[in-house]
Amino acid sequence: MKKFLSFLFVCTAGLLFAQDGASKRVSVEFKSTPEGAQVFVDGEEKGMTPFVLSNMKPNKSRHIRMELDDYEPYDAIFTPLEISNNQVSTRLEPVKGILLLTSEPSGASITVNGYSHGETPRLITVLETKDLHSVVLKKTGYLDRKLEIKFNGRRPIVQNVKLLLNSGVANITSDPEGAEVVLN
Repeated sequence: MKKFLSFLFVCTAGLLFAQDGASKRVSVEFKSTPEGAQVFVDGEEKGMTPFVLSNMKPNKSRHIRMELDDYEPYDAIFTPLEISNNQVSTRLEPVKGILLLTSEPSGASITVNGYSHGETPRLITVLETKDLHSVVLKKTGYLDRKLEIKFNGRRPIVQNVKLLLNSGVANITSDPEGAEVVLN
């Protein structure tokens, strides 16, 4: 009988301990800059930043993913602790577009949004896909070419620009007629 009571005590204590551990839950605050990112925990959508997710089991690693249009997704493994201030916070990085600029003739200077980016041909990988970009190509003896570039998601853009000679028509008259005209 003593053995049975000892066994019953051990089982009951173990069951109570297991229930206590299983019922313990914590809250986790999710933040992103910019706000409005969709939050996934172990692949399941849970909400939009900023928000607090309650009822998470502590000391269990979770895969966290935050997604926002025009920004790189954020992925991390997070283990909430048995404390009151669990937080997952990140600054999301804008998606960068890929722009290949060539010109005929080559060697045209490139300005994008007022900043120099070298000469053609040039691969430019620092432009944010969410913005409209003003591109100007210049080469001595040719007309300036202005372009507006807008990315479609991550799709690269290849732009080959034909530059036009800076030439024109001149009507020349002389008095008296027959004067020799020399153009340099």
